[in-house]
This record gives sequence, structure tokens and C-alpha cells, in this order.
Amino acid sequence: MNNKKLLLIFLFVAVAVGFGYLLYRMFFMPTALVPGEEPGEVVVGPGAGLPTSPGEVVLPPDLAEPGLPGVEPTVPTEPTVPTVPTRPTPPSQVAVVQPVVASPTSGVSMNGSGALSFYNREDNKFYRMMPDGTMQKLTDKAFYNVSDATFNPGGDKAIIEYPDGSNIVYDFRTSQQTTLPKHWENFDFDPSGERIAAKSVGLDFNNRFIVTSNTDGSEVRAIQELGDNADKVTVDWSPNGRYVALANTGDPCGADCGGVFLISQVKDGYNKLTIPGLGFVPEWSPDGNQLLFSVMNSGNDWKPQLWIADVTPGNVGGNRRSFNIKTWADKCTFTDQSTVYCAVPRDMPTGAGMARRSTYAGGDDIVKLDLTTGLQTTVARPEGSISIDEILVTPDQQSIYITNKTTGFLNRINIGD
Repeated sequence: MNNKKLLLIFLFVAVAVGFGYLLYRMFFMPTALVPGEEPGEVVVGPGAGLPTSPGEVVLPPDLAEPGLPGVEPTVPTEPTVPTVPTRPTPPSQVAVVQPVVASPTSGVSMNGSGALSFYNREDNKFYRMMPDGTMQKLTDKAFYNVSDATFNPGGDKAIIEYPDGSNIVYDFRTSQQTTLPKHWENFDFDPSGERIAAKSVGLDFNNRFIVTSNTDGSEVRAIQELGDNADKVTVDWSPNGRYVALANTGDPCGADCGGVFLISQVKDGYNKLTIPGLGFVPEWSPDGNQLLFSVMNSGNDWKPQLWIADVTPGNVGGNRRSFNIKTWADKCTFTDQSTVYCAVPRDMPTGAGMARRSTYAGGDDIVKLDLTTGLQTTVARPEGSISIDEILVTPDQQSIYITNKTTGFLNRINIGD
């Protein structure tokens, strides 16, 4: 009897345990996971991943269409549109920098035949280097403590400025010297080299003008009143002789927009160029009908970017377009109407447009820009880390002369075959 009771108790316990385990399996036991998966993750197959843009489908390798041997197949996300190359092509090798004048120079300029004129700060004399490399003194006279020198297009006259404000014009052909007023500044020659323009900055705001005169100081003409805007005006005579200065005095048309007035010798109305940014720096085309310029704005992280626009009367600002080159326009030079060479900083940090010095340490590359097609080609990567001040290209485009921003030394780089 006791055995039957024990058997019944055992069977009851076994049934209860079995029933409890069944309930556990059905309602409480967690589902087993494949190693490496997370709950809720869906694995499509080997090599699958998330789409990289809306509507894009990424195929696993075993389902992709066969392609060229050794070429991984891709699925384009949108139609490919041919574009003009915008990034400089790196040169095959570092360019050798050849010293020409291993002492500080100033006012380096090149005339139409390729002869260089400059002031040597070490011996205080003016020189001309002929296209064949022959060095000539422009005069035996020494000019001490010159702060700046501006040559005429032919390289045979110079406006010489001194730290105390004194200014003279010196004619190297005749050895004639003319003294200019101390309150004149920011000089430039006209295309003929026989007239000059300057800002006449008197103590009174009402006695400030853009003026022109003969190189001997005669026939002075007031072209435009300056008022209190002298610091916003750049004297820069256009190659066709029409404009003598550029005034960055236009009313702002937004945080990233301004206006520059082109000051003419003749009263032909207000010629205003709208510029898409701040920090305007100009460079005339050879015929004076276009203006290459650089500006910075929030859209390019306050880095200077190159633009070009037509500036003929009645069409100022026409055909305006930008180029994907981050540099200042005064680090560029035209060799013809459609070709520009520029010194382009290798390092351009955010905000560099307001702090040029931040680009000096990295040095510059030299980029050739075709204004017609927009094609950019790096023609030289000078050895070392030279920050370029002046850049001058020989008429045959076989050599480039550069001055070192830090030392003032004059160097040559060969780019010909």
C-alpha cells in the first residue's frame, strides 16, 4: 500500500515538472542568438551594408554583375556629368629653385622683353637683369634706406619711397630726379610710363584726392575726392589706361557681398563691380577689359578664392565666374589674355583670408590656370617651403622668377621642356 502511494506521488511530481517545463518553453525561455548579432538586427547576406544615399542599393559581392578583371563593380547613385578639371595636377617632381639674387630685393618687375628690374637692399642700388642672365647696374648711384620702389612698364623709371614719407621719381636713362609731395602715396604708372597716379592724402578729409601727373610732377589733375575713404582705395592703373583706381566703398549687399567702384579718368558714370565676399584683392588682365580678383566669404571658410569678371563700360561684372583656387590675386600674373600663373599656398587654414601669415610656413605651389576652360595644372612644386611674394613668368613661359616673402631673395624656376 505504501508502495502505491509512493508511486502515485512520484507520477504526480513528474507530471507537474513536465507541465511546468512545457509552460516555460512556450512563454519564458529566450530565443537563441547567432553569435555577433544583436536583437532586432537583420542580416541580408555576406558583404551587405547600409545604403550610402537615399535609394541606393548595395549588392553583396556574390550577387553583383561581373565586371572587368580586377575591377570592383559599383552601382552609380546618379548620372555622371562631365566637368572641367578643378584640382591641380601634381607635378612629377619637386622643382629646383635656382638663386638669382641672394640678398633682399624690392620692386621686382619685368618688362615686355623679359628683362627684370629691381632694387638690391644689400648694396642700395638698382639693377636690370637681361633675358640672357646678364646683370647690369641701372645707375652707379646708391639710394639708401628705400622703403618701396615702383617701376614703369619699361623698367627705366622708378618711383622711390622712403620711410619719412619722402618720394622721388628717378629716370635711369637721363639720371634726372624729381621730388614728389610727401603727402602722396600708393603710386602707379600709366601704361605709357609717362604719367603717374597717387593718393594725395592731406590732413583735412576735404583735401584728399586721387591725382595724376606727369612723371616730373607737372600737370597735376584731381580725379576723385577720397574723403575719409583713402584706406579703401587702391591706385592701380589699368593696362588700357581707362581706370586709375579701385574703390571698395560700395554699400554691402549682405554679409558676403560688397561693391567696388572703378575710378576712371573720364566721367563715364559709376562703374560698380559687385563682389561676392570681403578682402578684395585685384589683378588686371593684359588688355584691361577683365579683372581677376580674390575675395573670402563664409561659404569658403574665409579663405581667398579667385574670380574673374568683365569690366568694360556698360558691362561691368558681366561673365563673372569663380575658380577652385584658394589664393590671393596679387600672387598671380597673366602671360596672355587667357593664361594665369598663381602661387597657391599648400596650407590654407580656415580664416586665412584674414591672416596671410598663417600660410607662410607651408610654402606655395605654382599653378597654371586656363581662364577659357578652367583647367588647372600644377607646373612647379618648389623645393623647401618658400612663400612666394612676387611671381613673374618669362615671355616664352620657360622660366618663372619668384621672390621669397620671408627673405626677399630673387630665384628662378625652370618649367620648360
